[in-house]
Amino acid sequence: MIFITKTDGIDVWDLMDQSNKPSITMNFATSVITYMRFQHYKHADGRQYMAFGDEKDGTLFLWEVPHNLKNPSSKDEKENVEKFWDKEVEKCLFVADQREQKKEDWSTAKQEIEKQKALREAEKDISEEARQQKIDDNENAYQDLLLVYKHKFGMLTYEELANIQAEKKKKK
Repeated sequence: MIFITKTDGIDVWDLMDQSNKPSITMNFATSVITYMRFQHYKHADGRQYMAFGDEKDGTLFLWEVPHNLKNPSSKDEKENVEKFWDKEVEKCLFVADQREQKKEDWSTAKQEIEKQKALREAEKDISEEARQQKIDDNENAYQDLLLVYKHKFGMLTYEELANIQAEKKKKK
């Protein structure tokens, strides 16, 4: 059993019963609880009490501990609680390891994403250069054909055609 004081009462956690919420919630305090003490022996009437209150304000409450909270439910309850804690510690360590692994995986994945992005950009640049080269090649082929037709239709003499083609070769 774990008893946790709150501003308005006490939560009692029975970890052998459930570990996700308190087994008992007692909201009855009229002031903040700053003191709590169990009676280690049974009273003359066979009951066990717990005292709690606020030392500053001088309030005191006396609560009878129910039978199911003061007596072990089985002979091996202490061993079961120790096993429970060991499992919880193991879970916490596992979760911490998983968190670190996921950070590493995310870092690796992020690096891979950046690498793929850089490759796509490089391919885009290369494909843009190739596209521009194809446009230039097509334009040059068109200009060469245009010169041949101008010569064929008498718009250029053979010497003029040869001079223009020689100039083009020098530029390349």
